[in-house]
Amino acid sequence: MRVKPFTKLRRTDRDALLAEAVRRCAFVAPQATYDIVLDEPQVDGHA
Repeated sequence: MRVKPFTKLRRTDRDALLAEAVRRCAFVAPQATYDIVLDEPQVDGHA
């Protein structure tokens, strides 16, 4: 799973986001292995 926030995250928000990503991956594919990537924030309004 790749996550690209719209703004810089505080450490607690980043940790919560990553924890939610782990729960979602485990729900969608409990037997699969997966990587979670947190990209740098998109600051210029373009992908």
